Amino acid sequence: MAYLGGDGSLREAAAGYLAQLEQAGSSQQVGVVAQLDGLGQPGHSYAARYIIGAAQTGAGQEIGPVNTGSAEALADFVKWAVNVAPARRYALLIMGHGMPVAALDAPFRGGLTSSGLALDAGADGDALTARELAAGLTHGLSAVGTEQLDVIFLDCCYGGSVEVAYELAEVCRTLVASPGELYSPGLPWRKIVKRLKAAPTMSGRRLARRAIHCAVEVWSAEPGLDRTLLAVDLRRVEAVAEWLRHLSEALGEDIAVTAPAITLARSQARTWGPGGELADLGAFSEALQQASDNQDIVTLAQATQSSVEDLILDLYQQGQGEAEQLAGSGMAVLFPPSLSELPTDYADNCSMANSVGWQDFLDTYLTHLRSLLSREPDARAAGGEQ
Repeated sequence: MAYLGGDGSLREAAAGYLAQLEQAGSSQQVGVVAQLDGLGQPGHSYAARYIIGAAQTGAGQEIGPVNTGSAEALADFVKWAVNVAPARRYALLIMGHGMPVAALDAPFRGGLTSSGLALDAGADGDALTARELAAGLTHGLSAVGTEQLDVIFLDCCYGGSVEVAYELAEVCRTLVASPGELYSPGLPWRKIVKRLKAAPTMSGRRLARRAIHCAVEVWSAEPGLDRTLLAVDLRRVEAVAEWLRHLSEALGEDIAVTAPAITLARSQARTWGPGGELADLGAFSEALQQASDNQDIVTLAQATQSSVEDLILDLYQQGQGEAEQLAGSGMAVLFPPSLSELPTDYADNCSMANSVGWQDFLDTYLTHLRSLLSREPDARAAGGEQ
């Protein structure tokens, strides 16, 4: 199942994805269906659906304007796809623009306010938040009597976060995504589908790994680009959440004492996002073990790092980030720059924000840092009067 969002600047790229799927074709054991949004004229675009056969697919079925950034549109596509191509296991590709899970204030994001995936330029930049992504899939799958996807590919920028994985754990077994930017033409879907057709009984975990290996074969020809792609076992997300809950509580308990170690550890972790608002959770946990002299925090950071490593099925990293900072796990978590405000839409977009106490920790930490900055002029003035 391919959910292709081409409304806006990805119009040609989305059409290219469809062409790759058509070239790969289907078989008796592997069915391929797609929805392409962004057809027609800018400002008056529409979507069409395609049942891709072994021969040339031909014209699709026009379905009118679609907002790919809405949970309802995703649910409707999933219901249609399962009905026209029933199978024992399902894989879903979501392609489109993506932004981090919560919106930093300008100037960090260049005026963009939407957060999420499959951003639809024709619907005022609406995008699927982590919650909406899970809700759309839950609704669509339950309506056709299916509980879970075998694997989901988020062929969008900034899809590889703990927050997204946490939301998807109930509706999917395996996730393939990137915590940073994905450059067009994205994953090589012609090659991936052909590999699947050659071994149609492969599991979702194996397909996820094959997809990463196919990407490596293509991307290694452009080593200068900064790329990260990982496969995640969503059945292990709860363990990460549990250790992150304990770590959040320990770090926030006496923030004046823990803040220096937190700041140092975050500075050593690789970051992604327009404002560097996403940090590598594995690398942060690893650095925190060296930065903190609190043995309880060190132990919790070790357990968090280990749980994140257990989550990762496969990982590919290339580019400048590797040499500059800890390579880490490739799994991102929201961790805004030190002097920014915590995004107000974080809890609305991500269940994990409150359920593991990460939002409370971030708010406590960022508020503390800003308070230190506001007291510095007063401290200097007092020093000059003595």
